[in-house]
This record gives sequence, structure tokens and C-alpha cells, in this order.
Amino acid sequence: MRNVDRISNWIVVVLLGLLVVLCLMSMRFNAPTSDEQNHLSRGYHYLVTGNLDLNVAPPLVNALSGVPLLLHEGITFPGYDTSHRTTYINKFADEFVWVYNDAETVINGGRLAIIFLSVLLGYFVFRWARDLGGVKAGLLALFLYVLDPNILAHSQLVTTDLGVACLIFVATYAM
Repeated sequence: MRNVDRISNWIVVVLLGLLVVLCLMSMRFNAPTSDEQNHLSRGYHYLVTGNLDLNVAPPLVNALSGVPLLLHEGITFPGYDTSHRTTYINKFADEFVWVYNDAETVINGGRLAIIFLSVLLGYFVFRWARDLGGVKAGLLALFLYVLDPNILAHSQLVTTDLGVACLIFVATYAM
């Protein structure tokens, strides 16, 4: 491996590490948004039960946000009545986060998965720009990505926004 490649790889690692640090530092001070509890509770419910009856959208990003919760002991979810599906989806999410579990643990656990997707997206931004314009273009693109306020804001929210952007970007790159 050439010396330039080693240096550029280290710069990529440092920039992606900076993204993680910025997300983790600011995540602690952000209150949950109105829909984070819905995405997270549906994803965790699907992972535990294999049942999609609470999902109203494709479950992949929601399920990924539920993965870190599988590592926590004592996460429980409330019962629900599927005959009242429209009312119980939101009630289930509210009770899952605010009544049955520690809200900070649940929300921040789910946010870790979205930070991972943001790092994955950042890596592919670097690769694609490097493929098109060389190492300097890749590093510049990654630098701009890491410091983009929209990316920093959405990289720490349990929503499908960043996850869908990541998956579409990676799929397009692969084509």
C-alpha cells in the first residue's frame, strides 16, 4: 500500500470518527422528536416478535434502530389490541418509551443505529467522490459531508430519513 493511500485512509477514519463524536456529544442534549418513539418501538417490536402488525412503513430502518435495544436487559413493551390498529400504534409507542422503559436509554440506544448508518453513508460518499475525482475529491466530499448541519442533525434521530438516504445512495453507487 502506498504512503498516500495510508494517509488518506487515516484521514477518512479521523473524519468519520469526528462525525461519531459530534453526534454522540450533541445527542445527549436533544429531546426526542415527535416520531422517534414510533419508529423505534415498531422496529424493536418487529425484531422481538417478527410481527409487522404495528408497521405502517417498510421496516428495515426501524428494525435497525431496534437492534441496539436487543443488548439491553429488561426492555419490555406493552400489550396492544390489533382490532384498534390506528389508535394503538401511537399508544403502543408512547407507552413503550415513556411508561414501560427508561426513555433516555431507549431513545439513545436507537439513535446509535442511525449514527452507524450515517457513518456508512459518509464512507460511500468518500468512495464515490474518490472514484470520480481522485483521493482529494473524496476527502473534500467527506469533509463537507461530516460538517453538513443537515447530516449532523439527522444522524442522531431515530427516523427513516437518513437510513433511506443511505440505502438509496449505496444502492445507486453499486449500480
